[in-house]
Amino acid sequence: MGEKEEILIQLYKILHKIAGDKRIYYRLSEQCKQSFLRNFFMKLSHQKRSFYRRIRYEIKELEKEILLNKENGLKNVPIIGKESFHGLPSFRFDMNTLIKYSIKKEQEYLHIYKTLLSITHLGNIREMLLNQGHAVQLNLNEIRSIENKNDYGKNEEQLNYS
Repeated sequence: MGEKEEILIQLYKILHKIAGDKRIYYRLSEQCKQSFLRNFFMKLSHQKRSFYRRIRYEIKELEKEILLNKENGLKNVPIIGKESFHGLPSFRFDMNTLIKYSIKKEQEYLHIYKTLLSITHLGNIREMLLNQGHAVQLNLNEIRSIENKNDYGKNEEQLNYS
């Protein structure tokens, strides 16, 4: 039973992080002038929103299961607070900063998913985490290609053809 409670706590932590990031990515997409960045951040926002809904569903199912076991005389369910939103990060929106911010956040998520995968044995949650981990890895690859494209553009501007 302790494993399920630990999984529930970790899922709430992920839910809390995603709640803020889905809003941040949406606002970044509104503020970007370059269309490929705008589309990329909009895609990230949409992905985080859909994962947020899925993880909320899995949390409700896990809580039902824990409550059912509690009624049968097992341990109490931990009380977890609701998520809150802390707002946009405070930095000027240039392309390099946005790219580095996104890489950092997506790598954090990948690490969190792998850690939770190592402790969970529940099929639906494992499937959800594997699916989302794969999506995050694809996002990291896309961010790195955007970063390389940006670096290539800077180097091209610095060349003097005279």
